[in-house]
Amino acid sequence: MFILFVVFLLATHYSVAQRKYHLQMILPDTTAPLSVKVKQHSAHADSVAVIRYIQHTVELLHKQSYLLASVDSLSFQKDSVYAYIHIGETIRWAALKPGNVEENILSQVGYREKVYKNGIFSYKQVSRLEEKILQYSDQRGYPFATISLDSIGFTHNKITATLKHTRGPYFIFDSIQIQGKARLKSKFLSAYLRLLPGQPFSQTKVEQAEKLLKQLPYVTVTQPFGVVFKNERAYPVFHLTQAAANSVDGIIGFLPGEKEGNKLLITGELNLQLRNLFSSGKSFLLKWQQIRPQSPRLDISYEHPALLGTPFHLKGNFNILKEDTTFLTIDRQVSIGYFTGNAGKISFLAGLKNSQLGSNAHYRESAELPVFSDYRYLYYGIDYIWNHTNDLRNPVKGFAISAGAWAGNKRISKNPFVAQELYENVPQHSLQILAKAAIDTYFPVTPRSVWVTSIKAGKIANSNLYKNDLFRLGGLTSLRGHNENFFFASDYAVLTLEYRYFIEPTSYLFLFYDQSYIKYAIPGSYYEDHPLGTGAGVSFTTNLGIFQLIYAMGQSQDRKFGFNFARIHFGLTSKF
Repeated sequence: MFILFVVFLLATHYSVAQRKYHLQMILPDTTAPLSVKVKQHSAHADSVAVIRYIQHTVELLHKQSYLLASVDSLSFQKDSVYAYIHIGETIRWAALKPGNVEENILSQVGYREKVYKNGIFSYKQVSRLEEKILQYSDQRGYPFATISLDSIGFTHNKITATLKHTRGPYFIFDSIQIQGKARLKSKFLSAYLRLLPGQPFSQTKVEQAEKLLKQLPYVTVTQPFGVVFKNERAYPVFHLTQAAANSVDGIIGFLPGEKEGNKLLITGELNLQLRNLFSSGKSFLLKWQQIRPQSPRLDISYEHPALLGTPFHLKGNFNILKEDTTFLTIDRQVSIGYFTGNAGKISFLAGLKNSQLGSNAHYRESAELPVFSDYRYLYYGIDYIWNHTNDLRNPVKGFAISAGAWAGNKRISKNPFVAQELYENVPQHSLQILAKAAIDTYFPVTPRSVWVTSIKAGKIANSNLYKNDLFRLGGLTSLRGHNENFFFASDYAVLTLEYRYFIEPTSYLFLFYDQSYIKYAIPGSYYEDHPLGTGAGVSFTTNLGIFQLIYAMGQSQDRKFGFNFARIHFGLTSKF
C-alpha cells in the first residue's frame, strides 16, 4: 500500500517536482527515548527526494527493532510536507533456538541462546550470526551451505525462531588451473597461494589467493578468478599472463670534478634482476656501482619462495661497500618472510656485519681515535612491506609502506695501528638499534598526470657510533642532485615531491623536489644539514627498454646551488 501511495503522490505532484520542499516528520508523543535519531526537519530539492528520505527513515527504524514503523499519512501544503510517522513498540526476542546447527559451530561463532531471550530484535545481529555460520561452513569445504530462520512466530511484539542450517555437498581443493600464458609450476603456485590439493575448499582462501597473485611482479591478473566444481573437487581457475619483470640496465653519470681541476668524472652502475627463475618464483638480484675511484659497492640477493612446500620465503643478502682506502664493510643477512593476504609481507631476519679500516698505518701518530672503527655487529630484526597501489610496475594511484627495525650487539675490535690507550674509555660491547620507514603515495591529478609524495626516515641509536656505522644517502634513489652515497647520517628524513605527466601509459615527463634533514654525532665529529635537490627528467619505454634522463641540481652546506654543479644521469633498463 505504501508503494502505491508513493506512486500516487509522485503522479500528483509531478508538475511541481522542481520545487524545494521543507519536510517535517511528526512523531507520536512517547516518554520512551528512541534508539535511533530521526531528523524531523529537513529540506529537499523535489518531491522525489522527499519520498526517498521518508522511506529511508522508515527502513532505518525497522533496522533498529521498530518493525511496526510506517507512514500514517502525508500532507503536501505548497512548499511544505508533513509526514505523520507511526513508530510502534520495539520488537524483542522470545527465543532464537539453535535448531540443527552443530554445537561446535555454535561455539565457534559465539552463539549464546540466553542472549536472545527477551533481547531486542536486530536485523544486524541476526545477519552477523548467519554470516559467521556461512563463513565457518565455507572455510571447511561447504561453499553451498545455507542458513535461515525457521518456525517463525510472533506474539505480543516478541519473535520466536529456529536456526536451520543446510551444509550442502563437501568439496576439497584439486589442482590449480591457469588460463593464459603465465609460466608457473603448479607445486610452487599451490604452496605460495596456500591452495593445497586435498585440503577443504574455501572461497575465502581463493579470494586471498588472487590478492597474493597481484603481488607477483612477473604475472598480470587479466580477469577475476573462477572455480570449477566437479566430483566433490574444486579447481580454482586464474587468468594470468606473463609480465616482463626481468631487467638489466647500466647507468652512466657525468660529474664535474670539483677537486681534480674540473675534469669530468664518469661513474658507472650495473643492475641485473632475474625473477621467476625456472618458473618457480625464485629471484636473483645483482647490483654493482662504481661511485668514485677505489669505491665500489656490490649488492647480491637471492629469494627462494615456498620453501619446502610451505608458504614461507627464504631470502639471503650479501653486501660489500668499500670507501677508497678508508674502510671495507661486509654485511650478510638471511630472512624468513611470509606474504599476508592483504598485499603485505612480514619478514624476520638475522645478520652479521663486519667493518675494518683500510690503509691504517697513518693512525700510528694520531692522538685521537679515528672517526671510523673496526667492528663486528650481530643483529636480529623484523621488516614489513605493504603495497596498496593499483599497479606494482607503473602505479598511478594508492600507496606503499615499508618499515623495519633491528637490534644487536656491536663489538669494537682494537686496531693494532691505533694507540691502545685510546680505547680505554671505549666500551667494547654495546647495543645498537636501527629503524627505518618509508611511505610512497600516488594521487591522480588528471587522466594524464600523477602527484607522487614520498617520505623516508631512519635512525641508528648507539652512544658508541662511528662513521662506518651510518646510513649513506645521496644519488638517484635517495637525494637527487648529489653524488651517490655522499652523505653520512645517523638520523635522516627525506621528503620527495614529484609531478609526472604521462605522454603514454608507461612514459612520462617529471619535475621533482627532494628536501632532507640529516645529522650524526660521533666521537670527535658532529654534522647537521638540510640538503635539497631539484630538477626534471623523462622516462619512456622503447623497444629496447625503459630510457631515463634526469637533470638535477643540489644544495648543501658544502655545495652551492648552481648549474656548474648539476648532475646528469641517464640509463637504459632492458625488460625481458
